[in-house]
Amino acid sequence: MKYFDREPIPEIFHSDAVGGPFTLCGHCGLELLVPGVRYLVQKRFDGETLVSESALCLACQRQRFGRGLTRRSSRGMKQHLWNHVDFKARSRYLLGRRDHRLELWIDRCLLCSLLRNQARSAAVLAQCQGTDLLYHYFPGMFCGGCEKALAGTLDRKAARPVRRRKAWWRPGWVRRPA
Repeated sequence: MKYFDREPIPEIFHSDAVGGPFTLCGHCGLELLVPGVRYLVQKRFDGETLVSESALCLACQRQRFGRGLTRRSSRGMKQHLWNHVDFKARSRYLLGRRDHRLELWIDRCLLCSLLRNQARSAAVLAQCQGTDLLYHYFPGMFCGGCEKALAGTLDRKAARPVRRRKAWWRPGWVRRPA
């Protein structure tokens, strides 16, 4: 896949625990800021409050999420996403704007278009490479309701292992005291 644009990782995708960009994969400990290393960053918010954050190298993400999902579940999730979002058209549109900026990519839920500031909870996702944020199908945002709907596409066999892996997805997360 061709990455259409890149910029230094913005503060919203920095680790609050580290005080800058994520430095290590939350699962295998791979150094993430090395040029050429691609990884995913996910931050979850409850309103404006950070609930969790994580960064995973692509190898760990593929290994952990590919394993345990049935083909039916994997197909169902992909179909649900592709039925609701034309990722290629979205990328072309956002990258073609003169005022191309990150906020346009993460201000609305990818699935239902709910504004981020109107959602009770939200997750922002991005793919990075070294010290750069990559613009292609992501960055993006899912509201809490759409995350639940996406999880609802899993068949019963797959739903149980995914719940167990959910904790794995956020091993380096930071819980904020209330």
